[in-house]
Amino acid sequence: MDNMVTDNRDEPQTDLIYCCGAITEVLKFGSCQLHSGHKVLFLIIPGNPGVVGFYKTFMQTLHKMFEYRHPVWAVSHAGHCVPPDSMDMVEDAFSAAEGDVFGLNGQIEHKLSFLRQHVPRGTSLVLVGHSIGCYIILNMMKRNPELKIIKAIALFPTIERMAQTPQGKVMTPVLCHMRYVAYLPLFLLSLLPEELKASLIKLVFGSIRSLDHTVVQPTVGLLSGDCAGPRVWRKRGEAQNPRCLKSSVKFPQSVMVWGAMSSAGVGPLCFLRSRVNAAVYQEVLEHFMLPAADQLYGDADFIFQQDLAPAHSAKATSTWFKDHGIPVLNGPANSPDLNPIENLWT
Repeated sequence: MDNMVTDNRDEPQTDLIYCCGAITEVLKFGSCQLHSGHKVLFLIIPGNPGVVGFYKTFMQTLHKMFEYRHPVWAVSHAGHCVPPDSMDMVEDAFSAAEGDVFGLNGQIEHKLSFLRQHVPRGTSLVLVGHSIGCYIILNMMKRNPELKIIKAIALFPTIERMAQTPQGKVMTPVLCHMRYVAYLPLFLLSLLPEELKASLIKLVFGSIRSLDHTVVQPTVGLLSGDCAGPRVWRKRGEAQNPRCLKSSVKFPQSVMVWGAMSSAGVGPLCFLRSRVNAAVYQEVLEHFMLPAADQLYGDADFIFQQDLAPAHSAKATSTWFKDHGIPVLNGPANSPDLNPIENLWT
């Protein structure tokens, strides 16, 4: 009898709902509806590709480890699941586009909206993030400090802006163009029967002795036409509806600005009209940073902080700081999120 109970507890429930107007899959171990008696909820925020089925065994183990006392849920990224025939990818195409629900910012708001709609306010949370899910959790905590979070756990975290790192600047455009190479084979695979897709996946992964077979079905879901590229979801007859169109500027204007902040106040803004190299940056330091430092600190000592952009880390710039007797705070190689002025810009 005990074995039967344990088996039932190990069976998850999958709910497909609309959240922020986009299809969302919720995988649940334990209670499927929360009430005031549930004091703790373990919530998994997945990494890419945002499919909760890949976490089934992990969630099952976690649920059992805590002796089935606390429900363990995982919420997919918005639109990162295969909708059933009775549901569309989006409930309202206009709302989804307006809220940019499929973008990174929209995915963060998507998780906060899910908590507001489906988790009672008094529930304590243990948030478990994987990869980009860790970045989402950090921003959830920033945007809603009132969340009752007992602990936030980061598994293989991605918390920096990878596209802005030195390697990211090289690989991002390469990968963006390489995706077109994958569209045709992915489209052809999407035409195969589900059983044949599963057999091919098992064949490819057959050499992995420790393969968790619960990942086969989520992988099959990735081999669908919905994964082949970006789409616009409209109802029939809405092709030219202004609500479904978004204006854009082909060559938008941008402005590069240098600024400085300190505990004593802020410095002036310098609007840069040319590409910033080491020589241009040193001119900015000479004519804007030094006068601002004199005004804010007078003869007092100070430490200068900057990120490691090429113009900042150039040998000529390092020599300029040494010649002027200004110490510079050392930072890690990839650190855009550690620069405090980012908070001033926003």
